[in-house]
Formats: sequence, structure tokens, C-alpha cells
Amino acid sequence: MLTLGSELAVGQGRYRDAAVLYPRYRLHVVRRDRLVYDAAFAPETRPSREFVHLVCFVAGQAELAGCRRTTPVAVLMTSAEFAGGGSAGPSYRSWGDPALSVELTLPAAALRRPVGLACGPVELGAATWEQIVAVAEAFAAGTALAPPLHILVQLLIEEGALDAELLSPTPEPSAAIQRVWQAVRTRYARGRGTTTLLELAAASGVSAVQVARDFATLLHAYPYLGASYRDVVRVLRLRAALGLLSAPGAAVEEVARAVGYGSVAAMRRAFRDASMAAPTAIRRACAYRHGEPRTAAEG
Repeated sequence: MLTLGSELAVGQGRYRDAAVLYPRYRLHVVRRDRLVYDAAFAPETRPSREFVHLVCFVAGQAELAGCRRTTPVAVLMTSAEFAGGGSAGPSYRSWGDPALSVELTLPAAALRRPVGLACGPVELGAATWEQIVAVAEAFAAGTALAPPLHILVQLLIEEGALDAELLSPTPEPSAAIQRVWQAVRTRYARGRGTTTLLELAAASGVSAVQVARDFATLLHAYPYLGASYRDVVRVLRLRAALGLLSAPGAAVEEVARAVGYGSVAAMRRAFRDASMAAPTAIRRACAYRHGEPRTAAEG
């Protein structure tokens, strides 16, 4: 099991998250205060057909495939829908003060329910929803997420949403994975600034060549993370910037600094290279005002 978490604040907006990773699946709990996340503006990625995402919106507002939904509500998204950006299919956005989501990344083969935003909300039992709330409460309290997560996965299996094979034993992380993860975890907790392989090597006490091998081992064992170190860091920074651009009272320059870009021009180039709209255009489209995101008509 691997864990990590972070917190970022810009203007009146704040982002906090925590994750628990196993080789077969991952839990990610996200709290956004006075922020908007609109997947339609996300960076283009290479989504994997091997994984899907059970996203449980516990608090705040959610718009799923163009329909406003009252929370709590859960949906099963394909990797393309979850990643957003270049996907031509249905998209989603969430916002609130706070907006809180409990997200499970799962092997597609383990699912026993229809997947896709077009399928609408997923029906979950009362006991399962109570456990989702228990996970959210553990996150809020800063206590261990693994115990309530295990109960949640077991409940999803018992109600026929997941295959029991998901809980079959997996090996503990190797020494190489633990070494590089400790460096990643420490730097992630400080924000999503620039982190190079050389910096990870210095933090790990090994050569750059060795830390590159360690990270490749990590991605092989936890394949839902991404294809390469560069790709993982790039997507994390761009998604963080996307959300923070909606914060009330935040200048674009502040967002660029918060996620590790040296200037607005550097962030603009990164957005362009990822086929994203310009930062100022995203800010106009997603600005959080009076408890609601700006609409396209207001943009």
C-alpha cells in the first residue's frame, strides 16, 4: 500500500486531497473549496481502457453529461470521460464550498455495472453510501483511509458491483518502489511544483539512472498512474492549474507560481502543448462566483 496527500491554496480557493494506492485499484479523496473543476477543459491524455472510475460526489454540486445532479450521487466513468480534455463524449464538472468526492480507480474487468456517463447515476445501497461517507470523514479527520476503504470495497463486492477477485492478495511494494515513493510523497505534499528526476534522485540518495529505473518499476506495478514520469507530473500540474484558475481573488500569475511554472507565459505554453484553452479563457469560463461557476453565456 502507498499513500500521499497535498494541499494548495490560491486566492479564496483551496484544494486538498489524499490517496491510497494498491496495485489493482486506487482511492482518491478530493476536497475543493470555492473551486470549479470542469473536465471539458482538462489536458489531453492517453486514457486506458483497462481502468474505469467510480466517482462519488459526496458534497457540493455536480453536472454530469450536461445534467445538474443533487449530491450525493455516484457515476461510473470510462478513463476517457474521467480524463476529459480531448474526449468528444459526455463530460462533467463539479464545484462547491466545499465540493467533496470519493473516487475509486478500478480495473474495467472487475466491474459488474454499466460504465459511462450516458448510463446515468449508479445505484448504491444505503450501507455502501454510509461507508463512502465514512471514508470522507476519515479524510476530514486526517486518519488512516485504508480501513474504511477495505470495508467499502467489500460492500461493493457484496452488492454485486465488483468482482471479489479485486481483493485477492498482492505483493508488498518492493524496496525500489518504497524508496522512490517516499521522495514522491514528500514533494507532492509540498505542492505540485517542478520536480525533476534529478531532484527525486537527490531525495532518494541514488543516481538519476537508478531513480528512473525505480519510477519505471513503480509505473509497472501501479499501471493506472500513467505511462512515464514526465507524463504523470505534466498531467498533475495541468489539472491542478485548471482547478485553481477558478478561485475567487486569484490572479493567473499566482496560479502559475502555485503549480510550479516560472511565469504565466510558461504555463500558457504548457496549456497549448496539452491542447488546452488559454489560462485566461479557462478563468473566464470557470470562475467561481456567488457559489456557482460562470456559465458559457456569461463568458
